[in-house]
Amino acid sequence: MTFQMEYVTTKLTRSMYSTHASKIAQYGLNSPHGTHNVMRFALCTIRKPTSGCLDQIKDIEINGLESRHLNFGNTVTKRDGLAYMIKHKVRIHKDLNEFAKNGLDDVDNIAHAIDYLMAIPNIGMVKSGFILQMLGFDVACIDSHNLTRLGWKQSQVSIPKTLKYESRIKKIKKYVKLNQIKGTEYWWNSWCDYVAGNVGNRALTTGEAVSEFHVQCVIR
Repeated sequence: MTFQMEYVTTKLTRSMYSTHASKIAQYGLNSPHGTHNVMRFALCTIRKPTSGCLDQIKDIEINGLESRHLNFGNTVTKRDGLAYMIKHKVRIHKDLNEFAKNGLDDVDNIAHAIDYLMAIPNIGMVKSGFILQMLGFDVACIDSHNLTRLGWKQSQVSIPKTLKYESRIKKIKKYVKLNQIKGTEYWWNSWCDYVAGNVGNRALTTGEAVSEFHVQCVIR
């Protein structure tokens, strides 16, 4: 897995991550409801532009598991993921707080936290990383936008269901280490700038707006 960073041409002069993600982290670790909202937002972002997630969330708040936005997926849908989150949010909240106590930047700890979250239907390594990123862990979400920037293939961030535990943890650790070369703050800030105003986020014209929108989607 080659880590290419030649595309970095500008220096970030502010930290949207410290401003917005810190609010999300405090909220998300404070209660099972907060943890659920962080996970729900990550679920809503799967194969959807960020700017449309708030409408999804509002519809889910009204219609619950009957929301049409949860139909995505074949044998395993977003509905399955949300149902799991609702059922297990108390336990997940408790366990994620334990992971946080064990080290927000510890590679082994983060890798096991990612593996733990991957038990949620429709949540893979990347979205597990996103959940932890929003909770203050030093890891990131190498989604399709970041894959394009890095020149990576989807297979490099996918974990086959057939992969044995030892091999799975090894691949997750490698992912975390690569994330930490630049760090979670860098990935948050640069991603928000990168997607701002694109075809799926025309209403979010600046990185600052994209970052702040995350807060709106989580803190309800």
